[in-house]
Amino acid sequence: MSAVLPYFFFIWILLSVVLFVQQGGRYSDLIFNTNLPGVLLWQLTFALIPNVIAFTGPIALLVGVVIGLSRMQGDSEMTAIRAAGVGNLQIVFPAAILGVLLSLFALFINLKGVPFAAQVVRQVALKAAIYKLQSPVDPGVFNTEIDNLTIFVRAGDIESGKWKNIFVLQKEKDSSLIRLITAGEGFIATKGDDSEIVLEGAEIVSFEGDTSRRFAVENVGTVRLSVLTKRGELVQRLAKSKENPEEMGLAELAAFASKQTGIEKTEALLLWQRRIILSITPILFAILGAALVSKFNRGGRGFGVLLSLLGLITYYMVTLLGEQLARTGVIPVYVSGIFPIATSISAVIWLLRSHKVNLNDLPLYDTVQRILSGMSFARDRSGATASLRGGAILDRDIVVNILRNFAVTLGFLSAMFLLFTAFEHWKFAGTISNGVSLLVRYLGYLIPFIYIQIAPSAVMVAVVSAFVIKSRQKEVVVWASAGRSVYRAMFPALVLALGIGGANFLFQETVVPFSNRMQDGLREQLRSRNEVLRKEGNVWIAGENYYLNFARPVAAKKDKLLGNVSFFELDSEHNRIKSVITAKSAIAEGNSLVLSADATRLTWSGFGAEKNRLTDRKVALSGDPLKSEITKPSHLSAADLSQKLGTEISDAERHSYSVALYKKYAALFLPFVIVLFTGPFALSIQRTGSVGTIAAAAGLWLLLMGAITIFDQFGQSGFLNPALSVFAPLVIFSLIGLVLVSRIRT
Repeated sequence: MSAVLPYFFFIWILLSVVLFVQQGGRYSDLIFNTNLPGVLLWQLTFALIPNVIAFTGPIALLVGVVIGLSRMQGDSEMTAIRAAGVGNLQIVFPAAILGVLLSLFALFINLKGVPFAAQVVRQVALKAAIYKLQSPVDPGVFNTEIDNLTIFVRAGDIESGKWKNIFVLQKEKDSSLIRLITAGEGFIATKGDDSEIVLEGAEIVSFEGDTSRRFAVENVGTVRLSVLTKRGELVQRLAKSKENPEEMGLAELAAFASKQTGIEKTEALLLWQRRIILSITPILFAILGAALVSKFNRGGRGFGVLLSLLGLITYYMVTLLGEQLARTGVIPVYVSGIFPIATSISAVIWLLRSHKVNLNDLPLYDTVQRILSGMSFARDRSGATASLRGGAILDRDIVVNILRNFAVTLGFLSAMFLLFTAFEHWKFAGTISNGVSLLVRYLGYLIPFIYIQIAPSAVMVAVVSAFVIKSRQKEVVVWASAGRSVYRAMFPALVLALGIGGANFLFQETVVPFSNRMQDGLREQLRSRNEVLRKEGNVWIAGENYYLNFARPVAAKKDKLLGNVSFFELDSEHNRIKSVITAKSAIAEGNSLVLSADATRLTWSGFGAEKNRLTDRKVALSGDPLKSEITKPSHLSAADLSQKLGTEISDAERHSYSVALYKKYAALFLPFVIVLFTGPFALSIQRTGSVGTIAAAAGLWLLLMGAITIFDQFGQSGFLNPALSVFAPLVIFSLIGLVLVSRIRT
């Protein structure tokens, strides 16, 4: 048991943090667009935990059992135990006890925690909708949700509730009449369930959309626009909306399924069955892990990771196959649930009853060994002795070991991330004709995001693993005895961390923004079951001295074509519209537009209006419109975020963009900081036990992740300067790392 628990808890924490990031990404639109109060953000954060730990617990147990027993087998401890007369069943028994305990915990989570968390998420969404209704117009954001109105406020004082530089576009129903309303100041007044926009010192320009014959300019003192939000009616309707099956307990879910028919009944039964299977999966995985190790005559951590990964993929692929066969009506729902259980039990029986496999007799194993030997740069078996031949050999040996562990950790965590995502989205992909193709494409575009998220954690695992092994093999003691400083041994690891940080920064600037846009679009398409394909985009952009509106048809998403272009030119004070340029289409060329030949300009003065065809059809802009329409920080590079911060945006957006920009710069240094405070735990002549080292390093890493999350929330909400909120945790933990380094005995 003691050989399994450290790896179990470490993997559980590591996987939970990694998959928590994936779950948080699902609600980034809600967090970014509504500027939720901090208390709602924390409620949403804690509501994501039950689903994550319910999935990662069984996986961590399987990996912990396999790695722990594989290490014992690699150290010949299993041979000694068997020589003492201990059989396979006695070896499996402690793992089975641990599986039973975790199954009871998983059952409680699936019975109570998961439904409660789904209810909390629903309540947060409801409160977010109510919060949005309290101020239907946010400064710096174009509001198009009110019928026939587009409203934009350039600036606003939150404390006084006053707006400045207001623009309103009003279109009449069943008419081509357009009203442009501009004002220097305004505010919103609430009357019961409705709201009223009050504009002071306003100017109203009215004209037909296709001619200048009907035209009027009015300078008025005050304009009141009624906004029929029906707050109470909407809140009541949201509160009484249909309850999601995800929010139901097992009894309620079974009762709900009995009242449904067709695909709704099948999905409800599959959800009920999935919770039961996830609850008994820990005990299945515990026994399966012990049986897997008993089949082979060799061990080690790397072999254990590979073995557990193959077992996990097989188990969840069988589970998804059973669910899909149930959805298509090939087999009953209850039979689909038997698939993974029967497969696991059959595998355990075969593994325990069959003869051992000698890995040296497998051609594939021999090939892999030759490849790994070639990667080791002909390292002498007495690694410490070879390391003493020169600093270059020592550096190369450390770098190779860290890179090897980094690749293994990265591969394992990425596979778990993809497996969890596929398992979560299969209920959508399995119900549409092109679902499998969409899911595969989505997972492919998700890989760059996965790498950026887990690379720093993989660096931590790689460094700790490499140095712990050298510490256990007394190589650190030999280095010190030969006059090699332990600080010198950390140098290549720190340089490598800076190199990985630089590579991560370049990768996130060149590849990740595009892949994030693609994977977010594909995820939305999957979850909406292809309904997103029918949508078209209508984009508003506020420039330095203009407002720009254009359409982005779905067919034109990959090129620079814009449709139905309207360009509203402002005066120097941003209070009045001077002219309106319209065109059926335009081509975006960097920071300019080339309008189609039908482009016209409408201007007016005290003597009337004049409409002329444009001779110079190139319009200068203050930014690239194709990038300006992208609003999510994860879809933008550092240069794009800097450009966004130079435009007219709301305070909430400014906080989000600023934090996102500094986080991109922080990616350069994050691996270095992690190595700085984790290396000393492993690279010490006083520590030869891996359990305490791994626990201490993982605990400090977890504190860093928590500090980054908390400081990030403070930066997003405006309580802290964005740069301070991003770099403060790195500075603090760098100082901790320096203290730990200074205390290493060499």
